[in-house]
Amino acid sequence: MSRGLWQQAFSDLALLSHKKRKICAANWHKHLDVFVLLKSSAQSSNADAQNSANPLAMAMRLEFLADHLRVLDAKFAGLLQFLGLLATATGLAVGRHSLPELGSPLVMFGVLWVIAIFSCLIGAGWFFWGEMSGPDVIKEAEKHVLGMIKTIVARTSLFRYAWLLTFFAVLASLAITSELV
Repeated sequence: MSRGLWQQAFSDLALLSHKKRKICAANWHKHLDVFVLLKSSAQSSNADAQNSANPLAMAMRLEFLADHLRVLDAKFAGLLQFLGLLATATGLAVGRHSLPELGSPLVMFGVLWVIAIFSCLIGAGWFFWGEMSGPDVIKEAEKHVLGMIKTIVARTSLFRYAWLLTFFAVLASLAITSELV
């Protein structure tokens, strides 16, 4: 049975805990192993393809994780654009009204909007630099994979928080415009 959107959003707040992030990272490892197994079995019948010491499997791991990071980049960019449009629309709606008459909905909108923007900017700017050089390239690449998984988990949780804050900012914006009508 799938969880509802709200249940998922609020349960993701648990990702603030280090223990929950470790569990999520372990799940990413399993997800990654399944992907490599499926892709390698489609490309060859090599029984050693699932082994992370295999350069082909390691390349597939890095490619898979990089694709997920690109998806997160696009999500953050879209949410930042929406937040910009939301601020513009709210500003146009407020227009010539005096700020004291709008009161707490405007303050609530501003606080939620700023926190959502900063969450998006931190998430969009959070990337992982890894150095894959040295005598044991496969070992260095595995460290890189671990760093990328941690980055994906952290950025995903930041995106979910920013989305939730944006939803409440939309509600605050609607409260502002309903007071103006």
